[in-house]
Amino acid sequence: MPNHSVLIVGESSQLRENLVKTLKTTEIKIDCVSGSSEAEAVLFDKTNNIGAIILAGPKWSEQSLTFLKSKKDDPIRKHLPVIGFVNDEHSTEKLEDLIGAKIQFLTMADRRRSVISVIESSIDSFAHCKELLTELGDRTSAIGLIKSGIFEVRTPKEADGLTTLLSLACPDPASVALGIQELIINAIEHGNLNIGYDLKTQLLESGTWQEEIQARLVSDKYKDRVVTVHFMRREKSISITFSDQGEGFDWRKYSGPQPTDPYILHGRGILYASSIDGAVIEYKGDGSEVELTLNIKNQ
Repeated sequence: MPNHSVLIVGESSQLRENLVKTLKTTEIKIDCVSGSSEAEAVLFDKTNNIGAIILAGPKWSEQSLTFLKSKKDDPIRKHLPVIGFVNDEHSTEKLEDLIGAKIQFLTMADRRRSVISVIESSIDSFAHCKELLTELGDRTSAIGLIKSGIFEVRTPKEADGLTTLLSLACPDPASVALGIQELIINAIEHGNLNIGYDLKTQLLESGTWQEEIQARLVSDKYKDRVVTVHFMRREKSISITFSDQGEGFDWRKYSGPQPTDPYILHGRGILYASSIDGAVIEYKGDGSEVELTLNIKNQ
């Protein structure tokens, strides 16, 4: 896991103490503050490497969460995962209303391993996101240079490289990169490697997710499977089609607005990709092929 720390914000000493006690058994570094101004100071201090924000407490106000608005203006920090650590499930709805977004939640009743898994998974995801966006910032745009192309990837590492290439061929690379990456990774993990939702949950909770990915990538059953990506740029749109060699899935239950369970460890990739401004996602057939269309008429 990357060398990131978690920023725990909240005035509830009991919740904070329980969370700190749990995290002290891990390698995760901890920064604790009680208010918004302190949180903002820690968050924007370049010497701190914050990987996730945890809101620990049953009572919140708009004023106590102003630091979250500040992070939205930062191109990288705006992607920092926010986790609510509350007494019970009844505390979740009001907090999401104040934040204006869906977030993950943990409660006092959750098992220790689940708490650690959610936090570690969030830190890993942000580290990956940060690395990708930093890479994009260091590269020269390739808008217009790639009109069409067919690509094949097999591993998550190859997916990162292709994500960078395709994102740079789009008008606003940073806004599409994470969505493109999610669709490629979904095709590899859930499609080619045949890791279903329930199994991934178990692997994340046990801390063996990455080991299972690596094992399947070299197994005789899956090692030759690839994800084929077709890129096509037209006058007013860009279409990117992702095709895997898996067994497909019931994509219809993910079409349209979907409720999200705030206690899940994963499974928001499709929703994340769908949030790209001006994007349309269309699954075809058995779900082993998906097309992402980006509207660029105003460019």
